[in-house]
Amino acid sequence: TIQYISKSKVIQTETRELSSVSRGKVKPSDTDDWKYEELYVPPLPPTNLRGCHLIRIQYDVFFIIEPNNLEKEIKLQLPIMMATYPYRNSDGTLKKKKGAQYPNSLPVFRPWLDNKSFE
Repeated sequence: TIQYISKSKVIQTETRELSSVSRGKVKPSDTDDWKYEELYVPPLPPTNLRGCHLIRIQYDVFFIIEPNNLEKEIKLQLPIMMATYPYRNSDGTLKKKKGAQYPNSLPVFRPWLDNKSFE
């Protein structure tokens, strides 16, 4: 979820699915362990952008359970923290890098910018 903020007020919110994993049915009285289940995470900006008060980024993992005996699905939302760690030399000191490197696929889909006006 990305929130764009102006004058301490959220002016636009955008939510999108970045990746998903689906599992089959679980029979009554059976279990399904999710140990070491891998979820592909594309290159993303970190959750807390230090010093930036114009954008707020939050990542969540959703578990959606569709039981046969209930009309509604059950949703479990768990917030997660995405972070970056600086590259280090073998002796533990920070590697010096020239310039900044950003991933190719930042979540920057904002169709409302084409309108050139804020509602």
